[in-house]
Amino acid sequence: MKFVVYREQEYKKLFLVFLFKIKSKLYVF
Repeated sequence: MKFVVYREQEYKKLFLVFLFKIKSKLYVF
């Protein structure tokens, strides 16, 4: 169970980074 929760947090972090990159690209354009 602990491993699953850890993975979920990792995916959330990746998702936030992904959104941040998209925002950065939008600002660049």
